[in-house]
Amino acid sequence: MNFFLGPFLIWLPKLFFWGVFVCAVWRYCVVRGYVHVRMREWGTIKQLWMSVLWFRGGYATLLTIAQYYIWSQNDFTRAFLNTSLGEDFPVPWVRNFPFLFDTQFGYFFLYVWQRFWLEALVTFCVAWIFFLFLKLLKKYRARFFYDDEPELGFLCALLVGWPNMIFFIFGTFLIIVGIGIVRMLVWRAQYTTFGFPFLISTLCTLLYGNALVVFFNLSALIVSRH
Repeated sequence: MNFFLGPFLIWLPKLFFWGVFVCAVWRYCVVRGYVHVRMREWGTIKQLWMSVLWFRGGYATLLTIAQYYIWSQNDFTRAFLNTSLGEDFPVPWVRNFPFLFDTQFGYFFLYVWQRFWLEALVTFCVAWIFFLFLKLLKKYRARFFYDDEPELGFLCALLVGWPNMIFFIFGTFLIIVGIGIVRMLVWRAQYTTFGFPFLISTLCTLLYGNALVVFFNLSALIVSRH
């Protein structure tokens, strides 16, 4: 049980996100013809981003169950499972949703919402806004995209999560500019699509995103504290 509540929960999202990223890279290389193998693609882009959405929801559920179990094992923390929060509690969530928080599990609901579920919701919302921006950009600048590259961008944004998504988006456009300059100078190519910049920026963000958040003092943007 100690392993399940410790190393397992810590490493599970890392292993899953890296696994999905490898599948996305492999699929992109096969579809674009960079790798010539007689193998099926490792899932469609929709299947991959759907799996990430399901995982983020499932992982938040798993953390919620684990938190309940931990608090239920101690007489002191067990009280947190039987504490309601009235509408005068100085948190907007409590005032706006009394049917959830003015109950026996009010404090527990607030705790798991702010630490586990809010991050998943913010990640989805920001990634979806980014996806809509990419779809709009493709509508007017289709030459910068292959067919499924807006969906690839959505997948990558879901993988890196919030607030690392800031560095992923900034890095993507920075890489596009860099690759575009090289392609124009060396191969006289005028356009660079978003696919490889998405993947390169995702790789860098998965490796260094957390360190960049600390370096640029953006810890205040972190919405979860587990």
